[in-house]
Amino acid sequence: MPENYAARIAELDGEFTTATEEFRANNITLDEMLERHAKIDRERRDLDNQKLKAEISTEYRQQTAAQLWQRDISMFMARAKREDGIDYAIYDGCPAKNHALSAAWDAEVKRLANDPKNADKDNQWFLETAHSNVREAFNVQPGGVKDAQGDKGKKNAAQQRRPKLNDVPRTLAHTPPAGTGGVTGKEGEFDHLDGLDGLALENAVAAMTPAQQERYARA
Repeated sequence: MPENYAARIAELDGEFTTATEEFRANNITLDEMLERHAKIDRERRDLDNQKLKAEISTEYRQQTAAQLWQRDISMFMARAKREDGIDYAIYDGCPAKNHALSAAWDAEVKRLANDPKNADKDNQWFLETAHSNVREAFNVQPGGVKDAQGDKGKKNAAQQRRPKLNDVPRTLAHTPPAGTGGVTGKEGEFDHLDGLDGLALENAVAAMTPAQQERYARA
């Protein structure tokens, strides 16, 4: 943008009007008025061209900066996921913790960017510093978000997902020995369970249909 563009355009408008009024008052000839108008128009065009070039340059710089910023964000997010186990990406079906971490990280980047003391910092500094602050705030150790109970918590959760044999009416201890024909109308239907125990038996029972589980319970 040319310096004092608006003020100079206003002055040129005034000079154009003055030249017209002087001609009407017979103070200058038609040729003199037209010459002054032409000179004013040339300066206006020159100022407008300078303004347009400045706007294009500014827009280009802004677009380039935005593209570089998005590139740096994408590269950083990939590194954070790969090296620190933190996924800041938000997508359909992503875990709730992603939303919390991503929102906190985004807010921290903006907070740092709005601090005048950080005006000289580059993109990478904002991303890394915000990342470090979020890790500290959420107590995220290298490797990603950990279960508060560690491996024990994972083991307990897995056990809770396993079907419990106690949930069915009868257990293997109460079934007739193999080959005794203890299952009415379905002799040998559950013979294949005789050699199973523990988790294998639990899974086999859980895989039965409700009708099969009822017959198994009556066996």
